[in-house]
Amino acid sequence: MNEIKSKHIDLAQSIITRMAQNSFVIKGWMITIVVGLFVFLQNDNYKNNFLIYLFPIIGFWFLDSYYLWQERLYRKLYVRIISDIKGSSDLKLSVEEFKNSTKYLSALFSITELLTYGPVAVSVFLILCSQ
Repeated sequence: MNEIKSKHIDLAQSIITRMAQNSFVIKGWMITIVVGLFVFLQNDNYKNNFLIYLFPIIGFWFLDSYYLWQERLYRKLYVRIISDIKGSSDLKLSVEEFKNSTKYLSALFSITELLTYGPVAVSVFLILCSQ
């Protein structure tokens, strides 16, 4: 394997790693903000307004799904690069060719996203209903 091909693989791997790290950080921020809203709105008239809690959950869900979608696209690029391990490399990192086969909605409603953001939304709803 030549040095350019190796660099191309490294670039794709670093992008995939960065997308996964961004996804992890977004989940942490979502939890932090929702808990912070409970703390800061504890004595407020709007503390039982579900929409105040729902907006950050949905916003972070859409953003997290975007990073998951991008990660999936770059994984397909990585597989394509690896499949032609002996060939030459052009160092292109465009994932446009994979957008038809990997849809954003599949990331938005993936099991990992639903199991992260769904229980948080349900928990917030149950907590607000019990007050």
